[in-house]
Amino acid sequence: MRPAGAPGPTLGYLGRVVDATGDLRLIGLMRALFGLIVIVHFWPDLTADRLPVERFYEPWWSWWPVPGPGGYRLLLWAGVAAGVLMFVGLAARVATGVAFALVLYLLVVDLGAFGHNRAFLTWMLFGLAWLPNDRSWSIPALWARRRGRPLATVGLTWPVVMLRVIVSGVYLASGGTKLLDPDWRSGLVLWDRTVRFQNSIPSVFDGWIHELLISRGFHRMLAPGAIATELFLAVGLWSPRTRRWALAMAVAFHVSIELTAKVQTFSFSALAALLIWLVPTGLEPDPGPASGDPVRRRWWRAWT
Repeated sequence: MRPAGAPGPTLGYLGRVVDATGDLRLIGLMRALFGLIVIVHFWPDLTADRLPVERFYEPWWSWWPVPGPGGYRLLLWAGVAAGVLMFVGLAARVATGVAFALVLYLLVVDLGAFGHNRAFLTWMLFGLAWLPNDRSWSIPALWARRRGRPLATVGLTWPVVMLRVIVSGVYLASGGTKLLDPDWRSGLVLWDRTVRFQNSIPSVFDGWIHELLISRGFHRMLAPGAIATELFLAVGLWSPRTRRWALAMAVAFHVSIELTAKVQTFSFSALAALLIWLVPTGLEPDPGPASGDPVRRRWWRAWT
């Protein structure tokens, strides 16, 4: 007989995904990082001379309610407060849901301000809101440990799989569309963006390195590598055999983007989202120890 509260029998791989459980401690760290990202996301509008609704804007739908300047500023402050609560882990699940709703609502207020980076943040917050993200890396979790009654960190992992699909889908869509675009394949798009935002390149790269980074020939060679990287990440992150290499490549990839171009919060969101691949889902077989060395065994399992 199945224990009370246990999931019912399901068939096929989809059933395994729905019923699988795993240790979700890393989700708490991920939530805290996205709390900081939410603050960074709202802060520029909050400190700007004019709010988006005080300049030209166009809502996605004519019937969509648009707040006045006072209401808009209040929503921005609410978003910042939600980010703070996410970071410290107080009422974290509620705060994550509020942050998701506010990012989505204000995204739809202005069609002209739409960006894939903001859409990605919205999806990540949506997935985090489904997870018990307050059981680790939070003030309540710290209090519980000090009382000798740590919070349970094992839970259903299907939202983890959902977030993995979203993350890999972003790499696949981005790399696939660039592969079909002759301007991207030739490096023209990368070169144009780097030249336009060359002032954001750190001064440590001044001199011949700066000249190389803004040269047309460099981007003609770089573009195919960037496309191949995204396509590899879309697939390589799924396999335990290639995951650690894909994670290292993803970190280098996003850091280089942040150093050479302005993509708002996308680089930070993409780096924080990589933690989702380190969360055990209960679906992948244990690869076993990399050797008889227990230190190497712990290292291997931490990355798979």
